[in-house]
Amino acid sequence: MLPVLALVAFATLCNTSSAWAQAAPPTRVQPAPDDAQRAKQVEAEQLFLRAAARIDIKDYEVASTLLERSQALDPSSGTLLNLGECYEQRGLTASAYAAFSAARELAVQTGRTDRAEVAEVRVKRLLPTLRRLTIISPSHAPPSLVIKLDGKPVERDKWNQPVPIDPGVHHLEATADAQPAYDTRVPAPEPGAVATVSIPPWTSAPGSMPMSERGIDGQRVAAIASGIAGVAGLATGTVFGLRSQSKHRESDEHCGPTGCRDAEGVALMDNARSAGNVSTVSFVVGGVACAAAAVLWFAPPFGKGKATQIGLGPGAIRVAAQW
Repeated sequence: MLPVLALVAFATLCNTSSAWAQAAPPTRVQPAPDDAQRAKQVEAEQLFLRAAARIDIKDYEVASTLLERSQALDPSSGTLLNLGECYEQRGLTASAYAAFSAARELAVQTGRTDRAEVAEVRVKRLLPTLRRLTIISPSHAPPSLVIKLDGKPVERDKWNQPVPIDPGVHHLEATADAQPAYDTRVPAPEPGAVATVSIPPWTSAPGSMPMSERGIDGQRVAAIASGIAGVAGLATGTVFGLRSQSKHRESDEHCGPTGCRDAEGVALMDNARSAGNVSTVSFVVGGVACAAAAVLWFAPPFGKGKATQIGLGPGAIRVAAQW
């Protein structure tokens, strides 16, 4: 269906550009408003042609960019249909759904029932596969509150209801009076599922929300604590490792291949072994703690933490949290 749509839209653009070529006076210095619009149509046609060439070689990402620019210059339901196809080929189901929906609306407005029917089929096909996100707005939110998803403002009429999102991890932030109040990452759910994110209640002035409600929750606290414990363990391992090496060198003067010749040599050798054991255990604990910190920090949030405990033992680290 994609080549047919491309030919339909391309034919429309070609007819427009031909009319412009016949009507535009070649000696005009300052173009009239109609001429300026026709110039945009010609540029849109050129972008469309370049996009069609990229579609032929299945370069849908570049084709999408070219079609977006073409649509901005000269809106067309045919361009939107092709843009939706490119989005769908890239797996961007929400973007494809939006493009097909816009194509259907524009086609109805311009009397292109054929394109409206094609867009309707595409919309119905995508509906069961859409991933959706519900953003629950905070209570007592100030009028200046702005919620952004991936850097784009979310319209207020889309708060508190599921809206389609593309696959991947999305950046959600809420600000008031230009002060950041909430910032988090939201992974898209499975196809057909709905994810929900609740922005914490506003406590007072913008920017005064507790850090635990700005994303530094129990999980992040556990990650920071584990990281501190890990660094401490590695530092301890380094200190005792150097001490063990030093004691070994001192014992060389009192000990040989067959054993130590006096009590001082025996004591130095025992101290070297003890320091070496402490160094080994500290390195193990430090490494485990650093790994736990990385997992806790980068993993998706499990929920709002109520209590977090960090425990260290011989050769082990325990991280416990209630959610």
